[in-house]
Amino acid sequence: MAHTLTEHYVYPPDYENMNADQKVGTKRACIHITGLCDGSTGELTDRIIVNLSDFRSTGGKTKSLRIAVDRIDYATAGTAVRLEWDRAENTTIALIPTDQTGFMDWYKYGGKVDPSDGLDDRTGDILLTTIGFGTSNDTYDITIHFRIKDSYPAPVDYGDE
Repeated sequence: MAHTLTEHYVYPPDYENMNADQKVGTKRACIHITGLCDGSTGELTDRIIVNLSDFRSTGGKTKSLRIAVDRIDYATAGTAVRLEWDRAENTTIALIPTDQTGFMDWYKYGGKVDPSDGLDDRTGDILLTTIGFGTSNDTYDITIHFRIKDSYPAPVDYGDE
């Protein structure tokens, strides 16, 4: 048991046990992630933390959904963590530094929104990658507060510029 990873949805309550119909229309969520290394393994790379396909709009659509991250609370010891959106070229949400406790808050700015235009063939999931993870008792504790946005904005026509 080299890398112990736990994930738990804090909100909505009991999210892991809901069926797909009960999840329809969920707009806000909060997931708590912890990781512990016993020293016998290397990095964790592109681990899916938030699977966007688990969320459905009120119309049942998944294709046009995006995630807006409002806040990340974190504590790390011995490792840094990179959170990214799964896109044709992964897009960094946050780089959480080694041996730090703190938070990143984008709520008052409308959240940090997946910048994809929805035209690539990737999922938009939130991925986690560890950096420097491998010493006994390296840990991370992360809580991600996020919203599901229903659609991509309409393309802007700038005319003949």
